[in-house]
Amino acid sequence: FKKLIALQPTDTHINIADEQFLDKLIKLVETSLTDEDFSIKKLSQNMAMSQSSLYKRIKDLTGNSVVDFVKSVRIRRAAQLLIQQKMKINEVALEVGITDQKYFREQFRKYFGQTPSEYVKNHKTGNSR
Repeated sequence: FKKLIALQPTDTHINIADEQFLDKLIKLVETSLTDEDFSIKKLSQNMAMSQSSLYKRIKDLTGNSVVDFVKSVRIRRAAQLLIQQKMKINEVALEVGITDQKYFREQFRKYFGQTPSEYVKNHKTGNSR
């Protein structure tokens, strides 16, 4: 899953420490997807870092802010659930911690360039792996 997150700059290879950092970060985000109390503060505490250090490290590794990184984990997990679990779109949105269906569709479209239903249709018609 972490390989799907675009790392920037693209010329740089990720070292083992950074890879382990991203693994831990992604696992924490994924286990907190439906936690209503999930916050960047809580994430930084679980990573044993200050919020500013976490922001800088994620920005350096991915080119994204912490919020954008978390959102990308949510949206990629949603795409995975749509294909693998064959769940309904509203169920998937709730499963990844997004309660506003319109916002979920907008963010999914922004990230993948298509709506969740288009994504499912494209992956069901021979484009899946």
